Amino acid sequence: MFRSSCFIALAGVMAMVVGCWSGEGSLGLPCETQQHCGVGLECVAGYCGGEPSDALCGNGYLDPGEGCDDADRNAEDAACRPDCTPETCGDGVQGPTEICDDGNTNPGDGCSPTCMPETGCGNAVVDPGEACDDGGESASCDDDCTAPACGDGNLNETVGEQCDDDDPLCLDNCTLPLLWDDMEVDTPSVAWTHELVSGGPVVADNWSVTGRNALGRRSWDSGLPATTSGDVRLITPTLDLAPFVGEGIELRFDHARKFSDCGLAPSYEGAVVEVSVDGGPYEVITPEDGYTPPVVGDGLCDMNPNPLDGQQAFTLDTDYLTETFDLSAYAGSSIAVGFRVGWDCGNCPVDQTGRGWFIDNVMISRK
Repeated sequence: MFRSSCFIALAGVMAMVVGCWSGEGSLGLPCETQQHCGVGLECVAGYCGGEPSDALCGNGYLDPGEGCDDADRNAEDAACRPDCTPETCGDGVQGPTEICDDGNTNPGDGCSPTCMPETGCGNAVVDPGEACDDGGESASCDDDCTAPACGDGNLNETVGEQCDDDDPLCLDNCTLPLLWDDMEVDTPSVAWTHELVSGGPVVADNWSVTGRNALGRRSWDSGLPATTSGDVRLITPTLDLAPFVGEGIELRFDHARKFSDCGLAPSYEGAVVEVSVDGGPYEVITPEDGYTPPVVGDGLCDMNPNPLDGQQAFTLDTDYLTETFDLSAYAGSSIAVGFRVGWDCGNCPVDQTGRGWFIDNVMISRK
């Protein structure tokens, strides 16, 4: 008499015993009945010995759910991983059949979709003729595999370049101005303001963009002086310099001035540049080349002198020239720049046509 775990083959009316086997070799195999399993194993939940578990990975047998099993040769950098899955190109782990694996199957990034090296710029390998190759733009390499250099025509934002071309506003350090206005556009993009500081109501705020004594087509024009002393201020938009802590910031502009009056000394009139920090009061700042002699009284207006009396200022008449101011001390703050011109009371009733302060090409930029 045979046990139920033995196979019996029937041919017609004859029965022949085929054989019995140990169930060890069928562990984890699919089954429908106990007869599909060996001696000592039951068919449980469709598998001999029960449903396989991860514990079988590493036994050297290809159990259900496993893509491979090389026993103790399973490893992260082997053909079969510790979880019994085969190496796959693009999984970020370089297997024994891979020359590279950058974690994706994208072409053109130095490692091909089949995990073979790609030649040429961008393959993250410095090939002949390349100065560098970081697989793309980086702080030490342009995307054309040349070293970054301002002026090379290659925009590299990673290294801090905002421009690198023939744009007239692209500065020598490959940055764009924080503020620029040449007063030439019909619809201004810079929101200037201006105000009467003192001397009203006789003195009026006459700042405007005109063609009178302009450097180009138009310039800012302070207007003619009033018949009494007073001062007016032209103001830039507020600039947030918080992102530039520790960086050099400078102001440049072109200006001309005609303060002489009926042959009298021009130092009776004058102009200064000021800065308001975080909305505070305006303070006079000094240009890199300094101001001309200070504003002085003319002896006719001692009771009502120029508001800039005694202040170092721009006083002498000049054609257009460029002034530079260092604003680095204000990096990290919010600032507005003021252009303030002051008049005394002794203004000649004739020869007023060309008088005033004229400002153009205002730029605030990183050094």
